[in-house]
Amino acid sequence: MKKITIAILFGLCSMIQAQKISTIDMDQCFLKYFETINAEKILKKQVSLMEDRANNLKKNRQAAIAVYENAIKESTNPINSHEAIKNYKEIAVQKKYEVQGIEREMRTFNKEARDRLAKQHNESRTRILAKIKKVITHVAETKKLDLILDTSGKTSNLISGVVYSNGSMDITTEVVSILNKGHEAEVEKWEAAKKVKVSEKK
Repeated sequence: MKKITIAILFGLCSMIQAQKISTIDMDQCFLKYFETINAEKILKKQVSLMEDRANNLKKNRQAAIAVYENAIKESTNPINSHEAIKNYKEIAVQKKYEVQGIEREMRTFNKEARDRLAKQHNESRTRILAKIKKVITHVAETKKLDLILDTSGKTSNLISGVVYSNGSMDITTEVVSILNKGHEAEVEKWEAAKKVKVSEKK
């Protein structure tokens, strides 16, 4: 039995030694990829436009409420004529419906905006990850790798799935370099801008 166990262990060790294993930080590949940067810029622009629209709706609502409240106040003012009071009451009713309409529009817009942004984010993320995986596969085939482990992955205990690696077999830099070929200046500019924002917050 002891001989069989030793033989099994020896066989497993031989298999492990025969395999070529590398590591990669998928978070870094994703965050430093120029297409991720472009997607984030587009997303931020969309968010800005949606915020402008939401603010305009909010201003319209506040303006309608102000007119409504004034009409209610004037409709009970004894110094106003019967005709004026009647007119103010009609304005109050109109503005009440207008406020309700704006509030419905705000709720619909907010929901549609969230759904649209979530869909756009998921679609761009799926597309980007597919391109990253394609490059990783190319590198793996070129280097004749058998297995690539993601060092950014976390277990249920929030610990990296790869507890230790000496870094010599990491292909993150190589993959990022291939992904950003021809867009290096663009990425450097983006990284520099991020560092400036971080320093300003401190």
